[in-house]
Amino acid sequence: MGLDAFFNRGGNTDDRDRDRLISEIEELQRQVRSLKEAEENRKNADAEIFNLASFPEQYPNPIIEISSAFEVRYLNPAAKKEFPDLLRKGRKHPALRDLDRIIARFQSTGEQSVQRELEIGDLLYKESIYYLPGNQAMRIFIKDITEQRRLEIAFKESEKRLRMITDNMMDVVSVTDIAARYQYISPSAERVLGYKPEEMIGKPALFYMHPLDAPRVAAVIQEHLSKGLPGRIVLRFRHKDGHYVWLEAAGDLLYDDNGKLSGAILSSRDISDRKAAEEQLNSSLKEKEVLLKEIHHRVKNNLQIISSLLNLQSAYIKDDRDRHIFKDCQNRVRSMALVHEKLYRSESLSKIDFAEYIRSLSGTLYNSYGATQDQVRFDLDVKDIFLDVDAAIHCGLLVNEIISNSFKHAFPGGRKGRVWVEMKVDGNDIDMVIGDDGVGLPEDMDIYKTGTLGIQLVTSLAAQIGGDLELDRSEGTVYRIRLRELK
Repeated sequence: MGLDAFFNRGGNTDDRDRDRLISEIEELQRQVRSLKEAEENRKNADAEIFNLASFPEQYPNPIIEISSAFEVRYLNPAAKKEFPDLLRKGRKHPALRDLDRIIARFQSTGEQSVQRELEIGDLLYKESIYYLPGNQAMRIFIKDITEQRRLEIAFKESEKRLRMITDNMMDVVSVTDIAARYQYISPSAERVLGYKPEEMIGKPALFYMHPLDAPRVAAVIQEHLSKGLPGRIVLRFRHKDGHYVWLEAAGDLLYDDNGKLSGAILSSRDISDRKAAEEQLNSSLKEKEVLLKEIHHRVKNNLQIISSLLNLQSAYIKDDRDRHIFKDCQNRVRSMALVHEKLYRSESLSKIDFAEYIRSLSGTLYNSYGATQDQVRFDLDVKDIFLDVDAAIHCGLLVNEIISNSFKHAFPGGRKGRVWVEMKVDGNDIDMVIGDDGVGLPEDMDIYKTGTLGIQLVTSLAAQIGGDLELDRSEGTVYRIRLRELK
């Protein structure tokens, strides 16, 4: 498994630091390639010196032959072009300075060659000087190494900047080859992972990865590589002492001058403390969820006890009017208890599915008033309405009061009819329609001035939740309530 098993891009690492680091690495790699190329050219040139010595006219770099008396015997075309004033100046030319010392060295030590660097104007040259004792002469091969030296200086400066960045970073910075083997890793690895950098160089990143994370990492990385999109990955890395450290890794691919994938740069941050805090928070949230469910459960039980007490008490009431009042109170308590029961059984502790709530509430009211679907049909058109506890209790009481009034008054003498509830979302508002096609309310009844408790509750509850209430008596009794910003 190569880079596609351990590459990603993005993450929490500061973008500016990451981009700067990546730029430094890429520039450093470019300079390394240039230096390697220059060194390879130098080696090839040195190897060709003697081969091309027999054909100096074809050699691209200057060749000069000097007699032991320091007379210029020969200049190839490249030398004439590079140093047009050399014949005129002779041994006084900068390219020929200090040759007396060099020939003395040859004669005293027996050496056959020597190399030196010379600055001539703004350029830097390397001279390879060979002693030809049989000819009593020296042959000098000269090469302009100005650009090579510039690259070397730039490389050292970039390397210094890079090490200053990586050595002082809290994150672990690493460079891998195409097989995901570490080519470089910052000193911070010892602080975060326990390994010295030299212990990790050459080893594959997969070696340190948690076995359970490897397939997931490979899948995520493959996706990022195929799409070329930024991303992030969290994984566990084995510490030197054996335990696993949670890391968040971010990085970028590295390419050579031909655009071929050559490796990757990664910046990995220790997030073990954050993961521990997340686990503690999740544990705490679960405990609070259990506690909140228990609260809803106990509230529901207490309300059911109140409802049962009302039911028991109503058995001792002889007056029908008073018995109906107790039944109405009992239904109101049940409607509130039902909200807490739904929350207790729901996965969400903040909102309930109001359609499911109304279905349950309507069943309770059917039983309470002895109604049947054959006599009074109940239609429900409520979809994707979720309300919090306060709104659900208010809306539940509204539905309870209006439907209870319908069952009690809209269908006298066994008259058949229909009761319905509709709720539609309109932006942040909810439109609620609750009605029946029964006998209807008297035309002269003012719902805001009536002495009937049930209708007073309807107008009061609508006002408490900021609802706009309208009453339509054209065909039965229809309440239209616009609930503002309940969604």
